[in-house]
Amino acid sequence: MRTTVFVTKWQYDKLKKLCLEDKVSFQDEIKRAVLTFFEDKVPLTLISDPLTSHKKSGLIKIILLIDDELDQSIKKISEISNTKKSMIIRKAISYYLFRKGKYGDL
Repeated sequence: MRTTVFVTKWQYDKLKKLCLEDKVSFQDEIKRAVLTFFEDKVPLTLISDPLTSHKKSGLIKIILLIDDELDQSIKKISEISNTKKSMIIRKAISYYLFRKGKYGDL
């Protein structure tokens, strides 16, 4: 399944750096972010949407191929539209960068 997600340039740069450090693909790094978000049972309301708080850094469009495992993890929260999926993925990325020490605040 394909879904489109907009992330900030800042998030994109930090994720790319993590990919190099962890020696994994960009897709795998985002999968880790989402799975970590769900494993830690983070309430969606806890994380602000990065597009509203970091718009100044510019936006980058990413087309993700969502595998069954990742799709099932997202569906655990609720049956959602692609728009909401993209917001969950953005919030998961924010949380993941915070956990990895790459993000100042939530």
